[in-house]
Amino acid sequence: GRPGGAVRLSLDFLPIGLFGWILACTADTASRIRVVMFALMVIGCVLAEHGIDQSVNGVGWSGAVPVEGSRITYLGFMNDPNDLARLFVISLPFALHFARRNAAGWQRLSGIVAVPLLMYGVVLTNSRGAYLAVMVMVAMMAVRRYGLLRGAALGTLPMMVLVALAPSRMSDLSADEESASGRVEAWYAGILMLRENPLFGVGKGAFIDHHELTAHNFFVQAFAELGLVGYFFWFAIVALGFVAIQSAIRSIVVEPGDRARADELHLGRALLGAYVGLLVPSMILSRAYELTLFLMIGLAFAYRANVAARHPGVAAVSLGPNVTRLLKWMIASIIGMYVLTKVLIQIG
Repeated sequence: GRPGGAVRLSLDFLPIGLFGWILACTADTASRIRVVMFALMVIGCVLAEHGIDQSVNGVGWSGAVPVEGSRITYLGFMNDPNDLARLFVISLPFALHFARRNAAGWQRLSGIVAVPLLMYGVVLTNSRGAYLAVMVMVAMMAVRRYGLLRGAALGTLPMMVLVALAPSRMSDLSADEESASGRVEAWYAGILMLRENPLFGVGKGAFIDHHELTAHNFFVQAFAELGLVGYFFWFAIVALGFVAIQSAIRSIVVEPGDRARADELHLGRALLGAYVGLLVPSMILSRAYELTLFLMIGLAFAYRANVAARHPGVAAVSLGPNVTRLLKWMIASIIGMYVLTKVLIQIG
């Protein structure tokens, strides 16, 4: 109901939305996608080194200091340990892609160096969401490589190592723990906001005007603030980004000795791992409109377009043909959050 506020919020979001769109249009070759991935990996490594400096000296070379005792941070929109951890998480699959056996020598060396450095960065952020994301990515890689049963068995050891190295805060990840209880209350508050303002929500950024905490879940944040109308388009963009990568991967058939298609498939799997790794911690964070999400969405559509140019059988990924399916998924996401919230409230 406030046109002036709507204009201001739209202008605030415009650079983020345009960034994803421009990336989707310009990263139109596999080599350009890899340039973006390599740049993100390097940035992640630089910030991980900054975090090591911060943890040793108490202050990083940027002047940023740890929060909550020892959780490393950076500046700008990376001043939250969880946001910093998400950058490390999405950079990990990229580093593994460059560390693969048939990569160029300098790329492989950089990837091999980057993997432990990024993982140590995750440790220093002490982010529970980031650890959960890494565990999910490990499970995905094990199942994809060895199948469901063998993957589950062989993936147990690295999962145990990850649990052993997990942040001390992971031991407090329960429904009756204070911060977890606050998250569940915020989810329920978001559901009530949707019920009271079903069409257009309470307004972007207005969640904390109606509840003392942020939403702590990007689905809840989106449907509470944007209502069903806005949530549909937000949900469609996020869901279709995932579908874009999946449809492209499924269209690639690798023949024995076909290195080009094998590299193309490996690239898609790295992007899929990063996309999932970004979404997992977002389940407990309020990051529905931030830059990293739209960066990954842009890369997803860029990859799909790149594959479709060489493989005509790739399924179309656009809003029109998928409206019915997206509506069903959207409704399912809201019902799922409602059921999960009610169950956790009962447990708590």
